[in-house]
Amino acid sequence: MPPTTILVVDDNEANRFAVGAVLRRDGHHVVEAEDGSGALRALSDPARLPDLALLDVRLPDMSGFDVCSRIKSVPATADIPVVHISAAATELTDHCHGLNAGADAYLFSPVLPEQLLATVRAALRRTWGSRQATLRATEAMRAYDEERRLAQLLQRSLLPGFETLPPVAGLELSVGYRPRCDVVQIGGDFYTAVQTDERVCVAIGDVAGHSWTASRVMVDLWHAVRVYSLEGHSPDEILRRLDRLLTRLHDGYTATMLIAHIDPARGRMELASAGHLPPLLCRGEDGTAGYLDVEGPLLGLEMHRPEPTEAKLDAGDRLLMFTDGLIEQRGVDLTHSMERLSRAAARAADGELDAMRDRLLSSYDTQSNDDDAAVLLLRLA
Repeated sequence: MPPTTILVVDDNEANRFAVGAVLRRDGHHVVEAEDGSGALRALSDPARLPDLALLDVRLPDMSGFDVCSRIKSVPATADIPVVHISAAATELTDHCHGLNAGADAYLFSPVLPEQLLATVRAALRRTWGSRQATLRATEAMRAYDEERRLAQLLQRSLLPGFETLPPVAGLELSVGYRPRCDVVQIGGDFYTAVQTDERVCVAIGDVAGHSWTASRVMVDLWHAVRVYSLEGHSPDEILRRLDRLLTRLHDGYTATMLIAHIDPARGRMELASAGHLPPLLCRGEDGTAGYLDVEGPLLGLEMHRPEPTEAKLDAGDRLLMFTDGLIEQRGVDLTHSMERLSRAAARAADGELDAMRDRLLSSYDTQSNDDDAAVLLLRLA
């Protein structure tokens, strides 16, 4: 226990001397006051507050009970332990009155030095224990807030618009992100687009969990999918490589991902999924909308992966890729939510791509949604 300062309040100088001597021999610094007013003055400087107050009950200007009440009523001094010592107020009612007024202990005088020191140490231990617990909780909260802030900044840096993507002849892209309703936890959603010689690789994913470590997993997957795309791997091979990467670098974490390789000139797509919700294809010719049959196990399980799914993309067609936070709602069946999204996308498919994105992101009640949502839309001209 660190060195402590103890305020001794007693109108009897001999008592102050005797109690102070015992405390000083035990290593405490002692501050004395002869009445209630002097005690309150000693407690008025926040920079020089005592660690404990020993109060006589019968003081010349006010009772020790009143001084204790004043100490406990002020936030700056409320956690200072108070021990009453009295040779006059020795009835059980006095004892109860003192404790009810906020005192931490009540001693009858004369008191043995061993009893006085044991009571002082016990009161200080309780206070220091509480202060240390509060300090640890405060530090933990600060660390959590800083970790969450950095992870959120990191995630936002991986969710840009596509202003920096080189123009792709015949293909239009639009993306959007909606944070979870309480904005307390870190989201795991991400998306990216990479242009190769003749194709565009678009990917959307979601790492399980909401933590700083999960955000690091998200960063690794984001960079890796871009590298593997530039190396020319097929969508299913990219997922196999990401699967191995995840199990070796972040064992125990899982993620979903949907990858599409698009050849705008030929209107062809190859798609592969790792446990992700299927993409929605809105046909420009007749306005119908339907989900493509793209399946596969989660990343992080190292399970067999099927061959990629091929699909035709005609002029005016729109492909919607999204994370589950867009449609999942508490108490609502996922199948029903997917059907609702299909109808909403079909109705919005005749406008601008950005307007369609905004309409879909705002079409669900965020107050009943426990997750963030990312959307990636593309249209073949």
